[in-house]
Amino acid sequence: MSEQMFEGWNGAIVVTPETVKIIYGNRHSKGEGEKEIILESIQSIELKKPRFLAQGYIQLILEGSKKKKGALAAMGDEHSIMINDEAQYKQFEQAKALIESFQHEQKLVSEQNEKGEGWREDVFEGKNGTLIVTPEAIKIIYNWLHRRGRGEKTISIRSISSIQLKKMGKITVGYIQFTFQGSLENQSRSTFNALDDQNTISIANDAQFEDFKRAKALIESYQNQLYAPQIQSSSTSGADELKKYKELLDDGIISEEEFNAKKKQILGI
Repeated sequence: MSEQMFEGWNGAIVVTPETVKIIYGNRHSKGEGEKEIILESIQSIELKKPRFLAQGYIQLILEGSKKKKGALAAMGDEHSIMINDEAQYKQFEQAKALIESFQHEQKLVSEQNEKGEGWREDVFEGKNGTLIVTPEAIKIIYNWLHRRGRGEKTISIRSISSIQLKKMGKITVGYIQFTFQGSLENQSRSTFNALDDQNTISIANDAQFEDFKRAKALIESYQNQLYAPQIQSSSTSGADELKKYKELLDDGIISEEEFNAKKKQILGI
C-alpha cells in the first residue's frame, strides 16, 4: 500500500488511499503516540497558514466532532497538527489535496458499484480539475486550483457541440475546453482567457495531454454511438418506403417514370 508522510511542528500525518494516521510528537498535547482514521469518517479539512506570532495548523473534522477555532484551540486537539513555517504549510496543502483525491476516488468506486458492472466511468486528471466520462455525460470536477473554486458540473454527451484540445507551450499550460448548447464559454484562443472558463480543465504536462487526447476520442466515440441509431433508423425508413413504391410499380399502380422520380427523392440523388 502506498503512503506519504507530511511533517509538522508537533507531529505528522501519514496518508494512504484508505486511512490517515496522525502521529503525535513530544510537543503534542496528547503526548507521543498515534491515531488512525478511515477516510470515510473525515467530513472536512481545515488548513490555516501560519502568521506573525501565530502558528498555522491542519485539522481533520470527523463525523460528530466539532471544529476547534483558532491556533490555541487546535493545539489541544487530537485531530490537529501545528504548522510552523511556509515549507510545512506547502506540505500540508499537498496532504489536504491528496486526502480529498482519495475520498473522491472512493466515492466514484461506490457510485460505480451501485450502478452495476455494466456501467463505465473513465477518469482523467488535469492540473486544476478532473474529467469523468460516461457513455451519457461528462462531469467536470474543479479542484482548489481552478478559478471557479471547488465544485462540479455535469454536461450531457448529446449537448456537446465541440471539444478544443490545446497542447502546452514553453511558458503556458494546455487545456481541454467543451462547447455545448447554451454554454457561455470564452471562445478566445488565449490560454489565459480559456483557463477562466468553467467548461475548461488545464493540462500541465505531456502525460496529461495524452490522457485528454484519449478522453476527446472517447467522448466523440460515444457521440457517434448515440447518433448512429438515428442514422440507421432513417436509412431503414427510406428502404421501406422504396420497397413500398416498388410494389406499387409491380402492381401497375404507378408508372416507371413515377417510380424513378420517387426513388431519386428518397435516395437524395
